[in-house]
Amino acid sequence: RVVTWFEFLTDGFAPDSMASAAQEVLSNIWADAFTKNTVDASGQVEAKLLELMTNASVWSIVEIAAGAGGAAAAWNSRLRAGGAPSATVLLTDLQPNVQAWRALREEHGDAIKFVEASVDATTLATTIGPRPMPRMIHLALHHFPPGTVRAVFADVLRSGASIIVADLAPNAGGLHSVA
Repeated sequence: RVVTWFEFLTDGFAPDSMASAAQEVLSNIWADAFTKNTVDASGQVEAKLLELMTNASVWSIVEIAAGAGGAAAAWNSRLRAGGAPSATVLLTDLQPNVQAWRALREEHGDAIKFVEASVDATTLATTIGPRPMPRMIHLALHHFPPGTVRAVFADVLRSGASIIVADLAPNAGGLHSVA
């Protein structure tokens, strides 16, 4: 695993206030990327998500390790604009950033839901119920040890859900770039 200075802010080594500030930066990066249409520029992910929603009257994406929730909120806005007016996101995290999530709910209304308590992504099906809701994780999976990643994917499979992972990949210089 490649670790940068930014990682220490969001891996439990820094005070919550610093972690929250780092999460806000990440949310702003996602918002900018969605505004510039650099996220799913071809529309393939959006089309697949809309296809999954075709027969659902109410539909939700569960965001694992949601941080400040910016990526999930941006996806939800795109899906609502693309033909899923009842789409919602359910924000979850082992260390929930409830203050940021409340601000998102103020901005997006009923499109944003969240679990205020700590949620373990390896046993998510027991937290959110048996319905196999698609899951997303943005810029967080690389924080998880390999055993935890396997447990997260096992929980997805057990529940019959699907998962979309948007994460980082190391480049030749040891820095991260969005992959």
